[in-house]
Amino acid sequence: MKNFVLTPKLLHKDSEKDVLLCHPRPALPLQIGKSVAGEWRRAGLNNLLALYEADEQNSALLRLALPNGKQGLSNVFGKTLSLNPAWEPYRAVPYQVLTTEFSGEQLKSVYAEINETDYPMVKTFRSTSYEMINQADHYYFYQKDHEHVPGTMLIEAQRQAVYTHVYTMTQHARGEVTISLDKVHCEFYGYVNLMYPLELVVDDMQSDRNPRVKKNTYRVAFFQQGKLVAIIDSVVDIIEINQFNRFRNLFMYEKNEHRYSPIHTNRVTLKLLDAENKEYSAECISISREQCITNNDNLVLDNIRTIKVSGSGFTFISPVELERHAGKNVVWRLPFLTQEQLMNLGAIIKRRFKLQTNEVYS
Repeated sequence: MKNFVLTPKLLHKDSEKDVLLCHPRPALPLQIGKSVAGEWRRAGLNNLLALYEADEQNSALLRLALPNGKQGLSNVFGKTLSLNPAWEPYRAVPYQVLTTEFSGEQLKSVYAEINETDYPMVKTFRSTSYEMINQADHYYFYQKDHEHVPGTMLIEAQRQAVYTHVYTMTQHARGEVTISLDKVHCEFYGYVNLMYPLELVVDDMQSDRNPRVKKNTYRVAFFQQGKLVAIIDSVVDIIEINQFNRFRNLFMYEKNEHRYSPIHTNRVTLKLLDAENKEYSAECISISREQCITNNDNLVLDNIRTIKVSGSGFTFISPVELERHAGKNVVWRLPFLTQEQLMNLGAIIKRRFKLQTNEVYS
């Protein structure tokens, strides 16, 4: 796809090392309606259209000119898999199959057209294709010396492919919405080998192609040497980011006495500020939506006015009141918190704290 780059952020990752996909492009549908054919023709995708012929069973459709046994549905043992025919209207054919059935000259012209395809024309395709990146050295998936590609790696590659598909083939934008996996169903038809390329094809299984879909099913089919090696179906919820943030911070609104202590004290920064905004470092012993307990490090406690807690790129700032001394610790009272303060505090707690199971100041 023209001017499209797979980034860690798009895949809900922070590091390039975690990007498992490359070579994103529209996948050629097994069949198309004549309205789509008209759009392609007007866009100048004539070499692409030349790969299609009239469907003998349905005059309203064009179909890729492939023999029935050459559609990418055979497994590694050479058997044609009996799959739900409901998949057929939504299915695309992997490039690994196309390269064996069409001439190199034909495909070279088609690829040139596809590589120059820009939005919104690319969204007339309902499927996308990716190749998986695998150097057998990923810090998570290759903790041992595997003789095949780990199944968990395929599941993560599927998730990345689906997320990319949603952000590129619908009107949803990363940052305005987020995606949450609701259900995942896997079927493996053979082992995936490291030494051969692995292609993923994402098929959108909704019939009406709503560009603002809120819940949808996607099928990711994995192909190696033109053989179908796995299918992973997922149901995803597409959630507006403000709504998602409220969902993820519901625990901050619950009436409970939960306190949270840092998992690693050196990964949480706590500052106390006096009336002149001079900062004093302190250790965070525990925190809740109503209280914070710190150590007492010879501070002039009556002069403290503000607390600032930082971690994982988030900062929580709030007025604070001295409640009482508790041995070597100090209990601070947090006043009523705004929604933004609750969101920031909740974001830090979820990433850097755990539920405290013992009393720290009794």
